[in-house]
Amino acid sequence: MFRALIAAWRKADPLKEMFQSLLSMIEGGQWMLDRVWLAAVEGKVRPEVKEEVYHRDIEINRAERTIRKKIVEHLSVQPGVDVPACLVLMSVVKDAERVGDYCKNILEATELVGKPLTECPLYESFELIHKEIQGLFSKTRSALSDSNDLLAQEVIIEERDIGRRCESLIERLAASDLPSRLGVPWALAARYLKRVAAHLSNVASSIVMPLHKLDYYDEKYLNKTKPEAHRE
Repeated sequence: MFRALIAAWRKADPLKEMFQSLLSMIEGGQWMLDRVWLAAVEGKVRPEVKEEVYHRDIEINRAERTIRKKIVEHLSVQPGVDVPACLVLMSVVKDAERVGDYCKNILEATELVGKPLTECPLYESFELIHKEIQGLFSKTRSALSDSNDLLAQEVIIEERDIGRRCESLIERLAASDLPSRLGVPWALAARYLKRVAAHLSNVASSIVMPLHKLDYYDEKYLNKTKPEAHRE
């Protein structure tokens, strides 16, 4: 179904413009995570970095509102036309917007801990998850741009694995001897990383799932699995 929607988005000028805005929102979220992660690794939130991150989040929020407004205008002018494409876009644009919120949350957790993430005993695990999520951003954009269902499935399967590993990080931090002023913010950061990955997966689900099953991963719609996706 989504191939037809992508085709509709590419042909109709209003939908094409909205689709490009969605891709820009995802790109903006990736930029935010990159900037936020550098601050977390350094353990210091510089005023100019915080300002840049919050400004980009405002731009993403504005893009979401603009897309929603254009969807309503488009359906008002042409009722009954492109309805499935508009419904899908209305759903996934919210996921793209939420990514920015969780990036800000990671920045706030960094301010709470006040120490470099490199000093966390689980730093290497955190860093690996961060790199994989950065890869999810690129895969999600490419899957949307090319209506690539196999790439979208990779995003969904990898997100499941990332989610399990984030939960494992939280459990390990909770069981550690770290003081709460360190363990709690780092545990929050792990949960926020999990949510970033989950929202990217929700966007990717629009390519392989029927409209009524967006954000829901029915195995019969996934044509492949990876054994390594089941590792703890």
